[in-house]
Amino acid sequence: MKHFNKNFPSRGFSSQDLLDLLKDNLNRQNKHLILVLDELSYIIMKNDDIIYALTRINEEMLNASQRLSLIGIIKDISTLNNLDESTLSTLQSNIIHFNKYSKSQIIDILKSRAKIAIKHNVIDDNIIDMISNLVYKRGDMRKALDLLWTAIKIAEERNLKKVSPEFVRLANNKTISNFSQDLLISIESHKLLLLFSILNLLEKNKQSYVLISKIKEEFDQICEYLKLSIISYSQIMNYLHELEKYGIISIKIKSKNIRGRHAQVSINEFSLEILKNKLLSIFESRGLNI
Repeated sequence: MKHFNKNFPSRGFSSQDLLDLLKDNLNRQNKHLILVLDELSYIIMKNDDIIYALTRINEEMLNASQRLSLIGIIKDISTLNNLDESTLSTLQSNIIHFNKYSKSQIIDILKSRAKIAIKHNVIDDNIIDMISNLVYKRGDMRKALDLLWTAIKIAEERNLKKVSPEFVRLANNKTISNFSQDLLISIESHKLLLLFSILNLLEKNKQSYVLISKIKEEFDQICEYLKLSIISYSQIMNYLHELEKYGIISIKIKSKNIRGRHAQVSINEFSLEILKNKLLSIFESRGLNI
């Protein structure tokens, strides 16, 4: 609305008022709006009404030109299941799946950002390669950029003009908790409750791993306490593999002949205390009182 009217007031209008005014301006000026919503899962968790309203705009203008195209960017496609069926069917009409970044792509992006942001010779190709090795399996470009930024800040704080490999290692320890924050917010609640079950068990048994059979028992108890539906073993395995894909947990199969009971789950990179506190904060924001 500021684009159409620079003096448009910042307050005093509801979301629906703003949408109605937006439609009027698009019609009056014969414009078409392509609206791109990044981190769509965050918007869904905070207020799915706005997503519903946006998907209904074109339906309300059946005899007029279609004025709005909606593009949503989301990490975890299953988050869409939190929407009502009509909104879900609209958003799922055209889905493009992007592969994770390759190592060469990560290197190219890091070099491009470094060229813009820092002086020549502050970092060399070995540093770029070291950072890409830390993140390429997950394809997580955000963490790669966090590592680059933090390693440079460490050098800056020490009044040094060049980033050393040790600064990348220090940066990796510092960025783990920052990296996990945005990722965790994008994951739907059942998966986070499963992760919470793993944390509980690792804290209780003081070991570096926990068996999947025990995880299911703990998870079932939490679901019963919260009056949520119990999910099947196969669905739990799917969730665990997704958490592993995100790089939060590791799964090791000790015996392929015994179904699940000898599959071990561990958390190696993250502080259990920090991770648990983040989960509790997210649960509270979603109305889950554990």
